[in-house]
Amino acid sequence: MRLILAALLALAVAPWGALTASAQVPAILVRTYPERTQPACTWMVAAWSDGTFSASPKECDAGQTALRADGARAVSTFSQIADNGCVEQVSLWSDNSYSWVPYACPAGVIYLKSQSRGVQPLTVGGPLTIQPVPPVGPPVPVAPPPVTVPPPPPAGPPFRGLGVGYGPNCGLTQLKISVRDMAGNPVNDILAKVEWDGINEPPITTNPTGKPGYDPGWTDAILNGSGMTANTWRTWLVDGAGNHISDVVTFSTNTDCTSPDARQIATVSFQSGVVQDVPLAPVGPPAPVFPFPIAR
Repeated sequence: MRLILAALLALAVAPWGALTASAQVPAILVRTYPERTQPACTWMVAAWSDGTFSASPKECDAGQTALRADGARAVSTFSQIADNGCVEQVSLWSDNSYSWVPYACPAGVIYLKSQSRGVQPLTVGGPLTIQPVPPVGPPVPVAPPPVTVPPPPPAGPPFRGLGVGYGPNCGLTQLKISVRDMAGNPVNDILAKVEWDGINEPPITTNPTGKPGYDPGWTDAILNGSGMTANTWRTWLVDGAGNHISDVVTFSTNTDCTSPDARQIATVSFQSGVVQDVPLAPVGPPAPVFPFPIAR
């Protein structure tokens, strides 16, 4: 009788142990591709090693809004750099939640599914089960992630934002940008991008730092050349090919140029070789105070 009970217990325990061991293998990113999931919107779709797909909206035609499977609307979309160096497509939804999926990672970087928060888009017939797009060329073998070896320190972009300073100006709204290397020397020929809440056109691209007319390592962007504008803005550095080479720095401006908190001139400083221990979280965009033209 004891032998029979021991055999039954072994049969009951063995499948559960095997199931638990297989469940411990984390899903990782295989690839990401754009898909015209909704008639007027393009979504970035992430394919995972467990055979699932998730997405986050990237852009929509003028006057159109991306819709989530539960009916929530996308309020804004933007890109950010994760601590491992991957570029993520981020969306803020009408219920104040965020979704994001990676769409570009440095060579050799593994992105876990647990680091992402993708969603499903809404279609006319109901929630969409995203179908994979056939890859071009042979698939790249994906090595299983290490289980016992601690992960290396997260890779970061070459430049980090050091902070934002503000000053008054009753006649215009302006962003000034300083770029320096690890030793504090000015760095020239760096471009910056600027976007804002309520954006419906491409971001502003600044002149290269150190261009004639600017001090070494400096550039600027005129956000409103005819007056003061209250809004929330985001800026980051790019190389000549348009690739992100910094984190995204958020700043705000207001229309009170006489108070101690006057914010018409914003100054953002970037420096290379700066380690940031705390990852930047997306900042929820407040509604713009009024529509405004952008002077370039």
